[in-house]
Amino acid sequence: TRSFSCRGPVFGPAGILFLWRMKLYWIALVTALNVSPLRAQTESRPDTIPRYHTLRMAANGSMNITPADRVHLFTNQLIYAYSRDRLEFNANAKWIYGSNLAGLTNNDFIGLVDGNYYHDSEKRLNSWILGSYTSSFSLNIFNEYQAGAGVAYKVLDDRKNDFISLKLSNGFIWEESNFLNPEGVRDNYSIVRNSLRVQLKLFLLQRKISLESTTYWQPALNKAGDYNLRTANVLNIPVWKFFSLQTRWEYNYIARTEKENTLFNYGISARFTF
Repeated sequence: TRSFSCRGPVFGPAGILFLWRMKLYWIALVTALNVSPLRAQTESRPDTIPRYHTLRMAANGSMNITPADRVHLFTNQLIYAYSRDRLEFNANAKWIYGSNLAGLTNNDFIGLVDGNYYHDSEKRLNSWILGSYTSSFSLNIFNEYQAGAGVAYKVLDDRKNDFISLKLSNGFIWEESNFLNPEGVRDNYSIVRNSLRVQLKLFLLQRKISLESTTYWQPALNKAGDYNLRTANVLNIPVWKFFSLQTRWEYNYIARTEKENTLFNYGISARFTF
C-alpha cells in the first residue's frame, strides 16, 4: 500500500499537481451526483409501465345571489375508463342539484355504462353497446332506462391531428320510461329510438387546452315529434399536475314531457391514470 502525509516530497511540484487533480476529480464526482437526479426529473422519458385505467372527477357549480332571489347549481361527476388493446369500458355517474328561493329546480341523476370494440389497429371503427339510467326532476322524468348498440367511426383522428377530432356514431336503443306528461299525468311507455351522436374535440396550445362537445339526437322510430336532444360542451384548462379548471354548458330537451333545461357552471376537475 501507498500512504500520503503532509511532510516530504508531496509538497513538491508533482505533489501539488497530484492534489489538484484529486480535488478536480472530487468536484466532478460531486457535481455529477447532484446534477443526475435533476436531469432525470427534467428529461422526458417514455413511461414503460402500462396504464389501462383512467379516473376523472369533476366538481362544478354556480351561485347567483340578489335581493330578489338566490340561485344555486352544483354538478358532480365521476368517470372511470378501462382501455386495453381493442377493448374499452366506460362508466359515468353524474348528479346535478339546484335550487332557488321558490324551491327545488334540479335533482337529476344520470348513470351510464358502455363498451367498445375497435375493428382496426388505428381505432377508427368500433362497435358499441350501452346501458343508462336517468332520473330528472327538472325534465319531469321519474325513471328512464336505455339499452342499445351501434357503430361509430372516427372521421378525424386525435392521435394524428393536433387540432381537431371528430367522431360520428349511430345505432338503435330501447327505452323504458316513467314520466310526467305535459297534462300533469304520470305515464309509462316503451319505445325504440335511433341514436345519433356527434363528438367533436378541439385542442389548443399544443393540446394543453381541450374543448369537447357531445350531442345526441334520438328520434322515436314509430312516433313523429318524439325525440330527445342532449348536448354537453366542456372546456378544460390545466393548472397543476392532475388538476384542471373546467367550464361546462349543457342543454337538454325531452319532447314527450315538453321540458328543457340549460346548465352552465364552472369548477375543477382531476384526471388520474394507473
